Amino acid sequence: MTIKIVEAEISIVGEHEKLRECLNLQGSFELDGGIGDLWTQIAQLERTLYHDLRIKGLENIKHLEGAEQGKLFGDSKLTKLSLGWQHDVSSMGKHADAVASANDKSVLAKLLPPRSLTHLEIGGYMGIDFPRWMLDISSYLPHLTTIYLDGLKECDCLPPLGRLPNLRALLLRGMPNIKNAGREFYGDYGSCQKLRIIYLRSMDSLEEWWTTRSSAEEG
Repeated sequence: MTIKIVEAEISIVGEHEKLRECLNLQGSFELDGGIGDLWTQIAQLERTLYHDLRIKGLENIKHLEGAEQGKLFGDSKLTKLSLGWQHDVSSMGKHADAVASANDKSVLAKLLPPRSLTHLEIGGYMGIDFPRWMLDISSYLPHLTTIYLDGLKECDCLPPLGRLPNLRALLLRGMPNIKNAGREFYGDYGSCQKLRIIYLRSMDSLEEWWTTRSSAEEG
């Protein structure tokens, strides 16, 4: 009798797993940093079938405890990632801006995606600059084909996205502090030869976009 009960429990668990797989056939999930513990939610995703993850409400993340358990880096299923902040800029002073900038950078540093990622979207980020993985993005995310940066109002420089060997589309909107792009975009090397689309909008201070290199500069 005990054996039969155990077998029945295993069968139920198996059916539950099948049902969860069926519910996740589309492979799309959305998490909210303002509801519950984000790092626990991310850790729980490891047993689900998903490839597209959207995380909103990241402005609500005030602590990084548990971030090591809720890592995205090791999840090779993930190919699309969208990260969103929604700061009330109109009610923020200079001190609040500085706190938000530092906090956003710390949170983004912990949300390092896996190497399997092909699409990355970042919106509403208040950081002035980027964490290490963004500054060495070609090493961390060599398979990226599409990048969309939207509403990064405090950011005054671009990471070296031009180093990405498979980048095909770059979309930038609402980054008023970017004045010159080119050398910082390409970094010390790289010319992203597969890049076909550059979309720029509401780049109020942009004066120069360096799109070509001479053979001497390419070595």
